[in-house]
Amino acid sequence: MIIENNKSVLKLKLSNFNNVKLFFKNQLFKYPNKDVILVVDFDLDMKLINYLNKWKTLLGASGNILVVVSKIFISAQSPNNELFIIPTIEEANDFIELENIKRDLENP
Repeated sequence: MIIENNKSVLKLKLSNFNNVKLFFKNQLFKYPNKDVILVVDFDLDMKLINYLNKWKTLLGASGNILVVVSKIFISAQSPNNELFIIPTIEEANDFIELENIKRDLENP
């Protein structure tokens, strides 16, 4: 697994499934006050999607956003999947910017 931290962009590459689980268990909550873009190059299973949904909820409580960037179709489509999944980092940045504008307009 390779993790690059460039501001609020985290890139994960799957080399060992257990390392990815450890990342979510140990690193996930180090970004509570940032909008986060998580770039993944592998298909997420429901267990990881559940971790991400918890992280999304935590970030949302502080007014922040989690966006997953993946060109791989996320096969774990279910009612529990509340993630924002976007194909490029540029679109993820645009999405976050629009959500922040929307939030500012709703809460002047």
